Amino acid sequence: MTTSQYATHRIWRLRGKDANRSGNVMNQPFATFKLNLSLIVSAGAAGQLRRIGLNLDRQESQVAGIGRDARSIKSATYGWYMLRSNKLRFIAVLLVALAACSKDRHPGSSPAADGGAGHEAPPAELPDAAMVSEADAASAMDAASPGVEPDAGSAGSGGSTLAGAGGSALAGSSGGGAGGATAMTVELELTEIATTGLAAPSALAFNPYVPDELWVVNHRDSSVVIVKNASRSDRSSQRRLDPQGDVHFMPWPMALAFGGRETSIVDAEGKPVEGTFATCPENTDNFMGPSLWTSDLRIFGIDKAERQAPFNGPDTGLQGPGTHLDMLHRTPACTGIAWEGPGNVYWTYSGTRAMFVKYDFAKDHGIGNDNHADGSVWRYPVSGIGYVEHVPSHLAYDGAHARLYLADTGNGRVVTFEPSSATGSAGMSQDDNVDSLVVALDMLGTQVKELVPSSYGLKKPSGIVIHEQHLYVSDNETSTLHKLTLDGAALASWLVPGVKPGALAGIGFGPDGKLYLVDMVDNRVLRVDDEL
Repeated sequence: MTTSQYATHRIWRLRGKDANRSGNVMNQPFATFKLNLSLIVSAGAAGQLRRIGLNLDRQESQVAGIGRDARSIKSATYGWYMLRSNKLRFIAVLLVALAACSKDRHPGSSPAADGGAGHEAPPAELPDAAMVSEADAASAMDAASPGVEPDAGSAGSGGSTLAGAGGSALAGSSGGGAGGATAMTVELELTEIATTGLAAPSALAFNPYVPDELWVVNHRDSSVVIVKNASRSDRSSQRRLDPQGDVHFMPWPMALAFGGRETSIVDAEGKPVEGTFATCPENTDNFMGPSLWTSDLRIFGIDKAERQAPFNGPDTGLQGPGTHLDMLHRTPACTGIAWEGPGNVYWTYSGTRAMFVKYDFAKDHGIGNDNHADGSVWRYPVSGIGYVEHVPSHLAYDGAHARLYLADTGNGRVVTFEPSSATGSAGMSQDDNVDSLVVALDMLGTQVKELVPSSYGLKKPSGIVIHEQHLYVSDNETSTLHKLTLDGAALASWLVPGVKPGALAGIGFGPDGKLYLVDMVDNRVLRVDDEL
């Protein structure tokens, strides 16, 4: 079939009952329209694209087309359209991927065969839209713009720019607050930030105490990659592996979270060493739990024999040559961690024991030591959460409402947990209170609330972060990003181009306001250059 026939077919698919069956138009007030015009042929010899007007026959809904010289276009162009439903009005973005042919018409085609804007029925024997691949569209785009090189990257980014026509039209559900997902077919522009030293990176976070310093934990080899000047063209990275990290203190990390500024350490000039973070390992041994570290690179990940004084003194390394500052136990298969603050208070989730656990490390015990007795632990068992091996289920903490958000990977949903839901407590058994803690309690009667139900369309939610009073969630299976309100109302969804299924995990916002993400399959850190 000709490309103009394909475009006509896709227009027809937006009309009537067939559009409802294909999922392009949801039969609900907040309609989501996904127009997938991968190829549009220029009918004029000069290559001018005709202005396209699509009457969707849904009340007064209209799509305004655009005209461009196809030969000069090498990236997607957006058309704006207004959807009107009674008094509800909202604007969404429609991606139209443009291409042109070197000939006026496909050989053997005719105006009648090509169809027209007023064509009311589908042309005969047209394949489904899914049969036109992204590769075919890219080939046609190249033919339309001979000699045009791909974008080399945004100015000042210093990384390779990866552009892809994406978009996810996921139907919302009225349950749990996630109604009518407004998913927009848009193009996300990505910049590759780091690849060196990465080995199945599972999570990332920016160091709040060192400007533009990005930390990434590697699930495969239990190491950490630190990227300096992450948002700039002169960025650099280094890999650190704690001498005991892959053995006990950070085996197969799933998450990290930066915490308080203070430590118990001072340097040779008597100045305090500042900056802490905690990690959360997936190791399923019941003795495992989160570890507290300093982000000072004079200490972290350096063997005692190689550290400078006073970081190698006799008061360090009582538990070995490693650099952890504290560790507490009994969170096997930890899938996520979040800092509550102030001080050294963190929340974790145990995949195999199905419980939220609150840890207060109190004062750290110094570099590589082992006195945990001043710590406190509160465990909150819950039911109905699905653990998926080797896929992070991250946490986000909302301090204003004392509420945790969890990506429930195994059940394709997002849940919230409020510690205040506990109805009582009981002392932890001696077998579990291995550190003779100040507080060791099992909290009773706790439960989670479903915020985003599985009917919304999430498959394996993984990364989760709160940014400017919005909730962002990554889907590990579908390589999509989702933006919601803190009450679970869907706002937008995007496909992340070039990221394979099973790769998308931890996400976070940088000081530049951009979203950064990890690719666990191709071992990359990427930045989304679009405003989300």
